[in-house]
Amino acid sequence: AKDVEVLTKLTTHNANSKTALLGYFEESSVRSYEQIAHVNGFTYFDSGSEGWKAMSKVAPNLAEKVNKEFLMKQIQAGKDIVLSSNPYEAIQKAKAGKGKSYAKELDILAKYGYKIESYGQF
Repeated sequence: AKDVEVLTKLTTHNANSKTALLGYFEESSVRSYEQIAHVNGFTYFDSGSEGWKAMSKVAPNLAEKVNKEFLMKQIQAGKDIVLSSNPYEAIQKAKAGKGKSYAKELDILAKYGYKIESYGQF
């Protein structure tokens, strides 16, 4: 549990923002969620693809645990959470193998009473 806490701190960027961003990772793309979050100054999770692989080697579900802990911290902080990827397509895409983490994040948000609404360009 201590490892998860430390790794969550290391992978959380712009932690002081009142808004967090979730979406799909798209390698080397300005449309990837962490690029959009960085440009807008939103809080985001990013371990880099090498960091994610390294965590997965330590324990098969460690990266997922850290990702979930990141999201729980944003919920506990009462942050607005912006989605850079269409939430209505997430389940179909996850079934096809893309963005399983994103679909899980949306499930968690729904359980904690988050509702989907427009937010500027998102």
